Amino acid sequence: MSIFSKFFNTIIKFFGHKRNIVNILLIQTIIVIAIILIAVSYFWLYNEYATYKRINERIQRNHIKTHKELVKNETLKAVDYIYFKIQQTESKQKERLKSRVNMAYSIAESIYNKNKNTRSISQIKQMIKDALRPIRFDNGVGYIFIGNLNGYDVLFPVAPQYEGEYLYDLQDDMGNYVMRDEMNIVKTQGEGFVTGYWKRPGSEDEMTHKKISFVKLFKPLGWYLGTGEYVEDFEKEVQTEVLKRLSNIRYGQEGYIFVNTYNGDALIKDGKIVKQEINLWDYKDPNGVKVIQEERKAAKNPDGGYIFYSWKKLNSDEIVPKMSYVKGIPEWQWIVGAGIYFEDVNPALLQQKAQLRNAIQKNILTILIVFGAVLTFLFVFTYFLSKKAKANVSSFLDFFKNASQNLEEINESKLDFNEFKTIAHSANHMIRDIKFEQKKKKEDEAVFERLFESAPEAIALIGNDGKVIKVNNAFPKLFGYSKDELINKNVDDFIVPDELKNQAKKYHDKIIKGQNIKAEEIRIRKDKSRVFVSILSTPITYKKDQLGVYVIYRDITQQKETERILHEAKTKAEESDRLKSAFLTNMSHEVRTPMNAITGFSNLILNRELSEKDKAQYLNIINQSSNALLEIIDNIIDVSKLEAENLVINKVTSNINTILDELYIDISQQKKESGLKDLEIKLIKKSPSKSFEVITDPKRFKQIFANLLDNALKFTEKGVIEFGYTVEGNNLLCFVKDTGIGFTKEESKYIFEPFRQADFSSTRKYGGTGLGLTLAQKLVELLGGKIDVESEKNKGSHFYFTIPFEYPDIESEINTTFPTNLNWENKKILIAEDVQTNYQLLHTILKRTKADITWAKDGEEVIELVEKNPHFHLILMDIQMPKMNGHNAFKYIRSQNINIPVIAQTAYAMDSDIKEIKNLGYNDYIIKPIEINTLFEKIRKFID
Repeated sequence: MSIFSKFFNTIIKFFGHKRNIVNILLIQTIIVIAIILIAVSYFWLYNEYATYKRINERIQRNHIKTHKELVKNETLKAVDYIYFKIQQTESKQKERLKSRVNMAYSIAESIYNKNKNTRSISQIKQMIKDALRPIRFDNGVGYIFIGNLNGYDVLFPVAPQYEGEYLYDLQDDMGNYVMRDEMNIVKTQGEGFVTGYWKRPGSEDEMTHKKISFVKLFKPLGWYLGTGEYVEDFEKEVQTEVLKRLSNIRYGQEGYIFVNTYNGDALIKDGKIVKQEINLWDYKDPNGVKVIQEERKAAKNPDGGYIFYSWKKLNSDEIVPKMSYVKGIPEWQWIVGAGIYFEDVNPALLQQKAQLRNAIQKNILTILIVFGAVLTFLFVFTYFLSKKAKANVSSFLDFFKNASQNLEEINESKLDFNEFKTIAHSANHMIRDIKFEQKKKKEDEAVFERLFESAPEAIALIGNDGKVIKVNNAFPKLFGYSKDELINKNVDDFIVPDELKNQAKKYHDKIIKGQNIKAEEIRIRKDKSRVFVSILSTPITYKKDQLGVYVIYRDITQQKETERILHEAKTKAEESDRLKSAFLTNMSHEVRTPMNAITGFSNLILNRELSEKDKAQYLNIINQSSNALLEIIDNIIDVSKLEAENLVINKVTSNINTILDELYIDISQQKKESGLKDLEIKLIKKSPSKSFEVITDPKRFKQIFANLLDNALKFTEKGVIEFGYTVEGNNLLCFVKDTGIGFTKEESKYIFEPFRQADFSSTRKYGGTGLGLTLAQKLVELLGGKIDVESEKNKGSHFYFTIPFEYPDIESEINTTFPTNLNWENKKILIAEDVQTNYQLLHTILKRTKADITWAKDGEEVIELVEKNPHFHLILMDIQMPKMNGHNAFKYIRSQNINIPVIAQTAYAMDSDIKEIKNLGYNDYIIKPIEINTLFEKIRKFID
């Protein structure tokens, strides 16, 4: 429907008439004449406005030309005053600082002269300090300080903790040696000024601020007195004075000076000093001009510039056009300006507006009178014509009305006018078409109904309001709801899960707009079970009008399950291939690193020109690299055994404290070799007895802890690594905690998986094969326990695991742990031990090897026996013995060039004790209480 037709119908309703020929003729004529009159009036008024605008622009141009110099001169006078005050700032500040120090100097001099003959120097010094300490300036910020010529601070009232401190090397934030500069001034000139740069105390501002200090020599005590002040504090006082004066300046009718900062903070606004902070940076006038930003652009020009905008008048709330001249003050980051309102000096402009308004009002009144007269004439004339046509039209309408209501054809022969006969013929043709369409529609509906109900997919017809019109027989079978439960209800309220309500609404909105929807979504049945369905929705339209929505639901749950299984299988295969490739790349790097050191330093050792010291160093590197390579190979072998389920657990009596003491020594040594000075190692043992022995596999138990500790040491550069255990029933509750880099919850899901690392990139910071944690988990499980971890990124990790155990039977344990393949017949072992029970234990353990065992109760007996028979194969040397301790006995043996292997026995596991044992040159050491398998392993290195 056209705009004209809508307007026409509205006019008819307004007049209260039905839509007939008479009304149409009358109203359309009125509308045409009205449009013509309005168009003529518009063009006439537009011409009047254009004339007014040209006159107004000419007046404004003259105004701008006349008053530009006025506002510029007012601004420049204000700027000259500001620069005058800026030039005085530093000299006035220095005079004030000098005056304050001279006052303090007079006080100190008076105290000294009055008391120099009656009191000691220390008393006089204290009296001067007490007199000057409470002196404050500038609302408590300024104070008097004292230093001596030796570089020590004497008086520092705001930080007394520095008094007496040596501050000769004190530097400000720019690296200047402050106290050196002060001492140099007073030593060479007696007094003078020093400039420093500091962050303001107590302020969150991280900027450096300039501070000027005046110092003066107080020769009688070898002191110098001084005070200082931040330049910006004095500037603020001067700025306050400047703002006060500028705010009082007035010119013209409403002229004043305004001041803003470069960042938009208002200092003088509308001729008044701003007391509460106001930022106008984003302020826009009614025309969208960002006034302060335009000021800032103009202020960038060294000569200043003009800006044009609208602003509130000084003595009213009216916002009118204004012109201002602004200039920047870079030293203070200020924008200074003066402006003038156009309308204040343009009475001619106001008079022109009044004349134009009067002329327009007169012309509008004339047009309305003419329009009313023409309209009245047309109304009378049209009404007269309509009466004549009404009789002929009424007879035709009666025939046509009957035909339209009952679908009866019109009798064309009874009509007199050819025009009406033509209309009747068309109407009869239309009636015949309608009857044919009605018959065809009934046939189509019957076919549709059969197809709709017999369709295998669930189908719903939904109205534009979202409510169900009908559903087919398959719908209740799929979702469980009867047809009666759904009719005239919103189907989404029944079958859409709560979390998908918004998505379903979006689909419906799109269909209502005429869009087709094809999607795969989750829906719920009446029994609350979920089904995956394919949804095909399309709008139902008839002759471009949308009647509703046709929605088909197909059950694809089984299809989706099959797709999910295939996708997971594909993902796992790809992930496995990627992980193995990354692992092999990483293993290549880890193996090549120690091999490179071994081959490289081996070639260097062949150089005959190397010193013995260099050779020893290179051999040590080769040894460390070999051990690292061996550890990698051992890990790979262990993982292979675990994968093949061939790794054997050998549970024997094991001394838990001894194993942990050895681990503590090893990890402490690794820490030192790595240069981690800011890392602390803590061992926590909470056992029921000092010698805590249980049945477990000591080698694997130690391997678990070693792998976890290696991991902690690798990722912890500073802080603490704690490890140890507690006992709960027949379970060891073990842990390793660190303050290292940690990892996320997502990374923790695969931290124990083989071939997985948090970072596989070739440039990662930390090395390693990534097998340590996998081995630790598998070994814990083989020992019957469980392992888990808690970690947070950049805050550290906490690995904890449980190991079930049994308490051993001593005799049966010795029989159980004794290796059946050990035969040390004809091997001579000397046991140096002053405690009989300790000797008996060692003798009981070793006698089954058929070794020839000799007992020495102190160091002197050791020396005596060795001198008689220097062919012992091994000495087990206790360190703490009477008469002569083990260390002294060992030193004597080595001084006689007797190279019998000696294993130290010690009950001390401190770093210093182990370091002393190694420095003395013992072949090995073992920590008490002695763990049987550990003893066998260490002896076998020297006897087998």
